[in-house]
Amino acid sequence: MKSGISEIQNKGDRQSEIKFRKKLYIFIVCLIISALVWTLIKFSKDYTTVLHYPVVFKNIPANRVLVNNPDSTISLTVKAKGFKLIYNEFFNKPTPLEIDLSSVHLKRKGEFFYSNLFTTAVTDELSKQLMFPNNILSIDPDTLAFTFEKRYFKKVPVQALLEINFKTQFQLYDSIKFSPDSVTISGSYNDIKKVSFVKTEHKVLKNISSNEFVDLNIDLTKEKNISVSPKKIVSYLKVEKFTESNIEIPINHNAAKINKSIKLFPDKVNVSYMVALKDYKRVNESMFRAIVDFTKLDLKSAENKVKVEISKFPSFVKINKIDPEKVEFIINNR
Repeated sequence: MKSGISEIQNKGDRQSEIKFRKKLYIFIVCLIISALVWTLIKFSKDYTTVLHYPVVFKNIPANRVLVNNPDSTISLTVKAKGFKLIYNEFFNKPTPLEIDLSSVHLKRKGEFFYSNLFTTAVTDELSKQLMFPNNILSIDPDTLAFTFEKRYFKKVPVQALLEINFKTQFQLYDSIKFSPDSVTISGSYNDIKKVSFVKTEHKVLKNISSNEFVDLNIDLTKEKNISVSPKKIVSYLKVEKFTESNIEIPINHNAAKINKSIKLFPDKVNVSYMVALKDYKRVNESMFRAIVDFTKLDLKSAENKVKVEISKFPSFVKINKIDPEKVEFIINNR
């Protein structure tokens, strides 16, 4: 009897729990729907707020350079729907607004040119760049002041930051050629007078074994107020495969100029050099000249050895080593 009553009570408790859960689910759903409806109503209304934007200036007057630092940020009081403002705040990364200076009126005072621009004059221009056009109520500051100076021009050489790693046996056959080898920079007089050359970006070339054309951008990260034209150059690398060779040549001297008779030991040197394979057969002994210069030597205090110099060699070879680098000499008294 007692067990039957207990079963009836448990069954009633489960039914009560199910009814409670249903009511709770209905309540939560109604709460969510109410919140969504409230949000839709709330954010569909117009709101007024202040937005801050960075600005950049374009179309600087011809042959002028901006030398002062006008406001780089402006504050816009705008009126827009709440949804647009929320989207703008959390999902729209603010990009700089562009202000066109092509039509500003300049007044000259000495070497400088001055101009004021009322921001109300560019309201339409700025409005077109926003996600909520025609909703700008006011702009702060109300005036932008500009100071310009005459733009000066100067031609400077280019220093290329080019790092080249060759395949085994390959080398430059000729010096690197640049086109152009100089560029024109422009800016204020004080800015460009300090610049005597410009550098390119740093570029690394690996395993080079053939001729190469390489584009190099001019790097002006340290001269932000200076413009350059052109903004990049082209470098040309003439590359050939090289081999090592050597040749034995006699040593010449100028002892006669100091009225001395001198004997050298040895009287020949071995010259080791690198040469491009295509030029290998062109090389002969007459293209080289080795000499010791006794006019530069103090015979009384010097040791009895003198340095050998290669005074003549083909332009298409690269001298590696002279053996021996110094030779002994004996002075024969006349």
